[in-house]
Amino acid sequence: LCVEAHMRELIEQGFDVTVVADATAGATLPDMGDGYAAALTNFKFIASSVVTTQEAVDAMGSGGGSDSSDGSHMLPTAAVMLVM
Repeated sequence: LCVEAHMRELIEQGFDVTVVADATAGATLPDMGDGYAAALTNFKFIASSVVTTQEAVDAMGSGGGSDSSDGSHMLPTAAVMLVM
């Protein structure tokens, strides 16, 4: 919930937000389900992009942009990256 709350606030302020999926966590409770999977679904709908740590590192090393051949993972150069 913390990452999503910060992400929503930053988007409302006009930032492009990239979430580093494997640097976040969520609770998994037997009676409530997989909170991490639910959070990733929300991130994919709301964030500018959702990437792995390696994709984020690669994009920062190249000055931003796509690090995959199909261009599906973008790290905008003016992005705010959420890692918590």
